[in-house]
Amino acid sequence: MRTCNECSTPVLGFGNGSTMFCGDECRYINRRNYRRERIEKIKVWVDEIKVQEGCADCGYNIAPIALDFDHLPGYEKEKNVSLLVNQGKHKDVIMAEIAKCEVVPRTKSIVQYSLGFAPLVSMIKPAHARQRNQFG
Repeated sequence: MRTCNECSTPVLGFGNGSTMFCGDECRYINRRNYRRERIEKIKVWVDEIKVQEGCADCGYNIAPIALDFDHLPGYEKEKNVSLLVNQGKHKDVIMAEIAKCEVVPRTKSIVQYSLGFAPLVSMIKPAHARQRNQFG
């Protein structure tokens, strides 16, 4: 007798053998768990990019949680990188958005956002001196 892939209760009926569930609840739980695992893998991948790239201003690359992606001037922002990650978007979509960004300390990006971007950007590094990262 076949068993449910999620809760291991006996399942009556036919299926293709790899996706047997006792009901919609187990199917939903399995799908939700798969989505969570996928998002966690993408988060690890994005954190590796942050550490590899390091801060564009000072080179800091120790803790990815302290780093953020900041969209460069002149590039159209589709969505925040973190939103794409949490939506579980494909790596190609996320990488296309990362290519429009540079890595900066999280506090800098928060302050830039609250001040309307322009004041801090001009104080820290002139727009013409900013260079694209290796992903763009």
